[in-house]
Amino acid sequence: MVIPKIIIQLCLMLVIARCGYVGFQLINHAKKKWLEILFHFAVAIIALDILL
Repeated sequence: MVIPKIIIQLCLMLVIARCGYVGFQLINHAKKKWLEILFHFAVAIIALDILL
């Protein structure tokens, strides 16, 4: 069974939005966890690259 392309695109947009949201939430913490911040932004960038 092949998943329609539109569903894949919606899922990638969800991943981008969620990773961006969590990344910015982590930036606002007093004690920054840089590895977590970089991880979330890296996942968002990779998902954006796949989407485009």
